[in-house]
Amino acid sequence: MGQLDEIVNRLLHLEETTSDVAFKREIVKQYVYKASSLLAVGTQILPPEPTNIFNFDISFPGDLTSEFPIPEGARAGRTRVEWTPYRWYLKKSQGAFLITDESTIKGTDQLQNRMSVMKAIEAIANDEDAEIIDAIIAGVHTGAGYYVNVAAGSEWDTASGDPEKDILAARSIVNQYSNVQAAELRKAIVLVHVNVSGELFKLQLINNVQQTLAGYLQSSFGITILETRDADLVDTAGFIVPGMNTGHHMVYDGTAVPLSESERVLGVGEDYLVTKYFGSKVVPESASDTDNYRIVKIANVKS
Repeated sequence: MGQLDEIVNRLLHLEETTSDVAFKREIVKQYVYKASSLLAVGTQILPPEPTNIFNFDISFPGDLTSEFPIPEGARAGRTRVEWTPYRWYLKKSQGAFLITDESTIKGTDQLQNRMSVMKAIEAIANDEDAEIIDAIIAGVHTGAGYYVNVAAGSEWDTASGDPEKDILAARSIVNQYSNVQAAELRKAIVLVHVNVSGELFKLQLINNVQQTLAGYLQSSFGITILETRDADLVDTAGFIVPGMNTGHHMVYDGTAVPLSESERVLGVGEDYLVTKYFGSKVVPESASDTDNYRIVKIANVKS
């Protein structure tokens, strides 16, 4: 939370020391945009990418081949490349709050401002998380052999549970079916619901060392555990290798429309509205797929 606190303090100090309404609106927008992306969990999987485009209709190339070694005076031949269409669009999230005249009279308007903006940040961060996680779930391959199904009685919150085995099984599936590089694999993330994630943070004896499973997976395999409250993941965890070939989370930062607005509500106070456009999409494996082999579902993790 250190970076978030730094942004809060810096931007609110600017807000407190200016009387320019337009500048205040821009400060609030910058505050909400930066802080909501930091607060969201999904943005650690698909980091925000700024854009001034609303609809995306692009194609990307499949795996390319190279030639090596090439003798002097020669060049590699052109190879056939499969181009996969890739389409999605941005969606709108808004947070609104009111700074009342009474709070200004009482001298508590700055406190009310901070608390109100923080609530707007939390709400937009939840929307951003839902968008990213929905995209990730939509990109899961559900064919036989492409996901891990935890056996009944071996769920992670039971005495027979073995999260390490299941997580490493998901890692093996990614290794087997995707073109992921070793360096990318060491940045893998396991997304798990808070109702079961505690099992991964309990102290236990691993390789004769008292440590958490989360710490062991991080130090040994580079795997990071992220916790979520998303309702779609109550009984399911996801093993994800982030990267450009996994997915994209685009955030509008253009100037065609105002993203932070305010107006005087007569006899009441100052009304603020912050708008954030964003959209997420998982990169499909081919033109006939919606799935990505860098994402593996681990089903039935909670009893």
